[in-house]
Amino acid sequence: MNHLVWKRYQSSSGDGSSALFRPLRTRSYCSLAEVDFNLHKSNSTFYADLDISRIELLLLLFKDVITPLSPPSRKPHSERAHKSDEKQTGTLKHLTPALGGVSCIFRREIKPWQRYDVESRILCWDDKWLYIVSHFLKPGMASSEENILASAISKYVFKKGRRTIAPKEVLQFLQLLKDGDDADADADVNSNADAHADAGIGRSEMGPKGGYALLAVLQLTLVGLWAAPSGKTTRATVATAVVSWLASIIFGILSHYEHICTIRPATINCGYLFLSSIMSLAETRTLFFLEKNRSIAVLYTVTLCIKVVLLITETMSKRSLLRRNYKDSPPESTVGILGECLFCWLNPLLMLGNRMDLTVELLPPIEDSLRSTGHGESGLHALWRKRPNRNSPHSLLWACCRYYLVPILLGVFPRALQVAFTFAQPFLVEATTTWVASNELTHPKAQGYALIGAFGIVYTGIAVSTAFAHHQAYRVVSMIRADLVDMLYSHVMVMRDIDVETSAPVTLMSADMERISGGLHYIHDAWACIVEIPIALYLLWRQLGVASIAPIIVVFICMALSLLISGLAGPRQQVWLEAIEKRVDITAKVLGSVKGVRTAGLTDKLFNLVQTMRVEEVVKSEKFRRLLILVVGVAYSNVTLSPLASFTIYALIARHKGNETLTAAKAFTSLTLFTLLATPISNLVEAATGVATAIGSIKRVNEFLQSDPRRDDAHEPRGTRSNISIPASVLSSALTEIGVVYDGKGMSVVEGVPSISSREKLPLYYEVTGPVFVAEGRSAGWEEGKPAVVHDLTFEIHRGTVTFVVGPVGSGKSTFVRALLRETPIFSGGLKADPDSIAYCSQTPWLTNNTIQENILGESLFDLRWYNTVIEACALHDDIRKQPNRDKTMLGTQGAILSGGQKQRVALARAVYSRTETIILDDVFSGLDRTTEDAVFNALLAPGGLLRKLGTTVIMTTNSPIWVEKWASSNVDHPNERLGYWLGIYAFIAVMATSTLVTSCCAPMSFFQTTDLGNTTNRFSQDLQLIDMELPLSVLNTILTFFTCVAQMVVICTATGYIAATIPACIIAFYFTQRFYLRTSRQIRYLDIEAKAPLVSHFLESLSGLSTIRSYKWEHHYRRRNSKLLNDSQKPFYLLFAIQRWLELVIALMVAGFAVVLVSIAVATRGKVSASFIGLALLNIVTFTENLQGLIKQWTVLETSIGAVARIRNFKSTIESEHLEDETAVPPPDWPAQGAIEFSNVVASYKNSWTRALDNISLSIKPGTKVGICGRSGSGKSSLVSSLFRLIELTSGTINIDGLDISLLGRNHLRAQLNCIPQEPFILPGCSVRLNVDPGISIHDDIIIDALKKVQLWDAVRGLGGLDATISPDTFSPGQKQLLCFARAMVRPEGKILVLDEATSSIDTKTDDLIQSLIRSEFADHTVIAIAHRLETIVDFDEIIVVDAGRVEEQGPPAVLLERGGAFAELYWDKDRSSDRTPLRL
Repeated sequence: MNHLVWKRYQSSSGDGSSALFRPLRTRSYCSLAEVDFNLHKSNSTFYADLDISRIELLLLLFKDVITPLSPPSRKPHSERAHKSDEKQTGTLKHLTPALGGVSCIFRREIKPWQRYDVESRILCWDDKWLYIVSHFLKPGMASSEENILASAISKYVFKKGRRTIAPKEVLQFLQLLKDGDDADADADVNSNADAHADAGIGRSEMGPKGGYALLAVLQLTLVGLWAAPSGKTTRATVATAVVSWLASIIFGILSHYEHICTIRPATINCGYLFLSSIMSLAETRTLFFLEKNRSIAVLYTVTLCIKVVLLITETMSKRSLLRRNYKDSPPESTVGILGECLFCWLNPLLMLGNRMDLTVELLPPIEDSLRSTGHGESGLHALWRKRPNRNSPHSLLWACCRYYLVPILLGVFPRALQVAFTFAQPFLVEATTTWVASNELTHPKAQGYALIGAFGIVYTGIAVSTAFAHHQAYRVVSMIRADLVDMLYSHVMVMRDIDVETSAPVTLMSADMERISGGLHYIHDAWACIVEIPIALYLLWRQLGVASIAPIIVVFICMALSLLISGLAGPRQQVWLEAIEKRVDITAKVLGSVKGVRTAGLTDKLFNLVQTMRVEEVVKSEKFRRLLILVVGVAYSNVTLSPLASFTIYALIARHKGNETLTAAKAFTSLTLFTLLATPISNLVEAATGVATAIGSIKRVNEFLQSDPRRDDAHEPRGTRSNISIPASVLSSALTEIGVVYDGKGMSVVEGVPSISSREKLPLYYEVTGPVFVAEGRSAGWEEGKPAVVHDLTFEIHRGTVTFVVGPVGSGKSTFVRALLRETPIFSGGLKADPDSIAYCSQTPWLTNNTIQENILGESLFDLRWYNTVIEACALHDDIRKQPNRDKTMLGTQGAILSGGQKQRVALARAVYSRTETIILDDVFSGLDRTTEDAVFNALLAPGGLLRKLGTTVIMTTNSPIWVEKWASSNVDHPNERLGYWLGIYAFIAVMATSTLVTSCCAPMSFFQTTDLGNTTNRFSQDLQLIDMELPLSVLNTILTFFTCVAQMVVICTATGYIAATIPACIIAFYFTQRFYLRTSRQIRYLDIEAKAPLVSHFLESLSGLSTIRSYKWEHHYRRRNSKLLNDSQKPFYLLFAIQRWLELVIALMVAGFAVVLVSIAVATRGKVSASFIGLALLNIVTFTENLQGLIKQWTVLETSIGAVARIRNFKSTIESEHLEDETAVPPPDWPAQGAIEFSNVVASYKNSWTRALDNISLSIKPGTKVGICGRSGSGKSSLVSSLFRLIELTSGTINIDGLDISLLGRNHLRAQLNCIPQEPFILPGCSVRLNVDPGISIHDDIIIDALKKVQLWDAVRGLGGLDATISPDTFSPGQKQLLCFARAMVRPEGKILVLDEATSSIDTKTDDLIQSLIRSEFADHTVIAIAHRLETIVDFDEIIVVDAGRVEEQGPPAVLLERGGAFAELYWDKDRSSDRTPLRL
């Protein structure tokens, strides 16, 4: 509304105008006392004191009538003053504005006590109220859409005493509004804006309207002059003049309608005026040669000038005149056809890039056709899905051809023009050499001037048509990328969980999209080359006759070879891409589990593994690369062989006949044609290969989209509901939830907390009756032909109940809950599921690389009270308080900065916060210490707990120790009650129990905690692909074409010495052009790669949490997020192509100017320079144009490829290595032989953290000792172990192992000698069992099998097919994965220290007993350090260390510590627990 200005019609102040709608910018605090932080996009209320900025606005505009804020003086008035007041009684002085209410819509979170910019302005008014709109903006930011945090509309009423004054009356009194103006309730901001916009366009339209009117008058005058007897005419002259007069009228009317109906300049009018002006030039020249028609010639010249002026006017952008809704239209949409052809819309971007550093937000918007909508089916997806042959290998390709038919055809006309202009060159060369070799009598000077003009037109036409045709091809490429990536992500959201491979969709949307982009830009070159080759052959036949058979033979051989190459390219590329896909998958898995890799000592082994895969990948690419070499050979063989063979044959025939000879005109015309023949042949080979490569990638995408989606047979209508119908408005005020209040002493559950949930349209839990899940004979499994994991299940789970699913490792607990989520691909029997959405917490917590708050909120809307309630209930308050940025702390990839227990509680908090009716918890308490577990369990699930009060249906898998603990806790309050219940369940459990890689690898842990996985994965996927595929050829071709262009310039200058004078000017022009271009190009190229990284990360996160996303019904949210990230990446992707075409056009126009100068010199020096030299120079101009286009194309590819090299070098140079210079010592092979560990005054902290993770730790562990480390979640247990593996840097102190200071050892050597089983099992999906147990491939199979037998996994592995069986993410349960890691530790021969980082958290009691026995048998002479939350697993250890707040709270034998009654006893016995719990066996 900045442009709405209302005039004062009778201004007393003389200032001339008043900006009634001008915004007022102020700065205000937004405190808790002023704003109700119910950020759910419903009405909220501001207190009046927040309206100070609006009152300032009222005082500014209505200062003549509004009473000042200070109260009026109460002193007695003089009689004169009293009379004056009486005189003013009828006026509108001393009005008082009263706030009648504020409605506010929050768009983003507003922090308390944060200063914000507030922009206020008058919106509209009605009979009573004046409406003022205020926007809360980010401090210092402009009022663009993305910077508005909240919008509030205030209602003010003007009071004079008890009388209410209508705002319209006040505005009229102040002469801001005329009496006749109807600005009432119907006058809102949009109508005012639209009316103003129409008026603005109307005023600016006077130029074109007047121009067309004047043109019509002049055309009519010309009709009269031509019709006069004195006019010298032909039969068509008068008729042509009448048609021109009618055309001026028609196009004038058309201009008006195009002006108000489209945001583009009048395209049809521009085309008419341009062509008409060009054609009129020759006619004007002719008229001036006719002496009798001088007046007609003058008038015709004036008409031509008016057309040129109108053309300039019509081509001007209308951006400044557009209505508000169209102000942000893409710049390409607001230019005319000439602006598009000349790429004028890119000039502001190039200038902006030269002035400042660009960001994605600063890039101009792109058209909707190049963007993804993020909802519903795209047009391409719908067309492909409806095709009858959708399951054919190339159904997606044909769907693309049909759907993008119009955009493809838009590039046909400019490409055809390019062909026409290109083949005009040999005629110009022939005409010019013939004209130079002749005399003035046969070929007058005027023909030379015409040749100059012809060269200018032809070469300008080549420049414009070539750039525009290429641009249209790249537009199609960008459109296809937007739709295919969206289709890929949409299919990811519905694909079967067992089919999820991390690398497949990521490779398709990165590497394959690059192949498609690199191949499909040849779509017009492919058919154009097929047209150009016969044209060139025909013209050669005209020049050389039978001798032209030689190049025909060469052409057919080259075409046959090109077809053969294109047929081989696809399959060979497929093999290469599959190797890339496997390497990227392993790399992403390693980078996502760096801590587990390092603590397990696998860094060097996995580095060698990935490096080996990289070598294999390069080997597999060799066959494809050989094809590329063959492509180069085929392309350049024609250039060499064809002229030699043809001229030899022609000379022999001419000497035999004796009547012909090879003249300069014929020779150089033929050489020009040979060049024009060689170019399409080489382009055809390249285009055929590129298109075949793109078709192969589209086929891979098609195969992925054809994979079976997840089947859900459990969707049934929701259960029987009561007949209660509550309107949403009543529900929002009446609904109450349960809150948890923390008063510093304890936590209590209270009722009556007002609900501000966004789920107001959902029924209350007690409105729905019937079970949540009903199964009848349900069986479920993961693989066809394999036995089902769970068999013949028949059960009902009722609403509002808490259901425990218990059993040993591998018994099918996780499969059971996945069956409830309908994630198992194989199933039989019946299952009815009632809930619309389910909050699912997997055994391995799924967290995104966002803040703690964003992970807890998920896709739910922010509610401060409920958020704090959930934080307290999940015992996260203290953990968040310790973080450097509290709940705004970024978690890193997969929650890297959190401990295992903290990850599980954040995931649990997300489930609770969502307030879904059903929650499924897959062993989420396994990583919690006993105290934290009890606090969370009681706050959520105990009678009176949060979820119980809400009536939430809870399904939880667990092991039997937890059930025993709950039984013991129940006995405290109700001794020996419900004995049958507890014993029955326990007996049931018992029955079940009896059935850049080097850099990444060397980066510190802080890098993985703060760097998004997508950024790192991008280095290993897209950047390496560019270096492998694009860089070698682009370097070779760029160097070759560059020196070719230099040599041609030398030849041209040698042929015509005068042209050398223009070389300095050309060099200067080229220098400044490339400098102007490169400053923007480099930035956009960088943004292109960087904008793709979040998209890759989003794909990876979505794939790893697919089951969770689907359970919450967040697919649409995540697809919209993917769409936003995709659209952000589309901007630099498309604009980089566009500015490359801009460079192509500018350089081609320079060549056109160079050609015109050369021909002008030839015309001016006729007789001084031989025709042969001129022909040689013109030949090189033709080839120079072709080679320069090739140089630009190869340079743009090289530019992108070098950018990949620069990013990898920058990645290597800027990422600080964790290895220090003094860490050079190599331990003895048998170290540590004893296993003695000594911590001396160790202080350590994580990077960017202001708290100490370890605070002056001193302890000694004797060789062969079994030591248990315990403490509450977040107390520093994992940090203590991390310091042992050098994952956290020591601020001071030392750690010695067997007397050797570990700070002097190479970190990889240190970790390789220590044996660790991490909390989160590290498995390589897509690899064999053998490779997972022995990544170094150095251990005999018998040893591996023996280890698998000891951990009781061999039967399962043998059922899969043995050691060579491939492991998928769902092959093993989480507990079985942990056992596999234990087998990996058993086969390692290094060292005498074993560290277990909560390694038994995911297993049942029986398996835990197995592992404990294996520890005593297999690691009897080892020093064992075990972090444990289940204290029963360490009570028979030699020593216990209790950690709290990074300090050693106490240390000693467990029996002694229990008798002492200190920290360990408090953790072990814990309050509210039975005194007769499991006895110690010491």
